[in-house]
Order: sequence, then structure tokens, then C-alpha cells
Amino acid sequence: MITRMTRKIELPHEPGQWVEIRPLSWRKLQDARDSRVRELAKQMQSLGRDVLDALPKGDRSEAPSAEQETPASLLNAYSLGALLRAGIVAWSYDEPVSGETIDELDEQTAQLIARELVLPVKRSMEQQLENFFASTSTWTAPESILPPSG
Repeated sequence: MITRMTRKIELPHEPGQWVEIRPLSWRKLQDARDSRVRELAKQMQSLGRDVLDALPKGDRSEAPSAEQETPASLLNAYSLGALLRAGIVAWSYDEPVSGETIDELDEQTAQLIARELVLPVKRSMEQQLENFFASTSTWTAPESILPPSG
């Protein structure tokens, strides 16, 4: 459980200011992804069919690989507001933390905090996969699904 874990981030572009964040649970991350999908769908609907039809059809094979992924592209999968609302616990600003005051953060601060919320999750998942495959020398199947030898 991660409910009591927090970490303080100093804001380098605002000397003396800090934000305290908590790691996001799998549910909060999923909610932030779902919220982003809804945001994108709403934007697509507002464009209208004729505008969508006029857009060039992209080649999906040109999508960036995991090695080419940047912090900015990683954040594109999540709703910025949902990440910030779920992750910010406290801060040094005079105003108390609330959904309304979170919406008043400047872009630079919001992006910095969002990266601090998402990048550790990505690193953790990559490390878990590396550890899993490093510790698994051979795969075995339960006897019940193996064909009879003979």
C-alpha cells in the first residue's frame, strides 16, 4: 500500500517553494489515462467530420519506440489535471491545496510535478520486467497441459 508515502520536490524555477507528492496507485493512474481518452475524444468531436476526414492518415509503424519515448510523450497518455489532483498532498504556497488551486499552477510547475509522478512508475515497471526475465531461466508448463510423451 502506498497511501502514507510522500516525497517533497523542490521547485528549481521558484526558489524556496516545494510541493509534496504521493505515489499514484494503479487505480489513480488508470483514472488519469481514462480521463485523457475522454479529453481527446471530446476534442475530436469538436473538430467535425469534414476536418477529421481532411487530416492526413498517419502510418502507425512510425510510432516512437520505448527507447525514443520522451518524458513529454509519456505524459501525453495521462490527463494532467487528474495526475496533479491525485498526486499533490501539500505545498509551500499560501493557498491550501485544492482542485481549484491546483488548476492555478503555471505550466512549468504542473509539467515538472506530473513528470515526478509518472516517471518513477515507468522506471519501476521497467525494473520489474528486467528482474522478472533475469530470474526466469526457463519456462515450464503445468503437467496437465503438456501433451503425453510417447
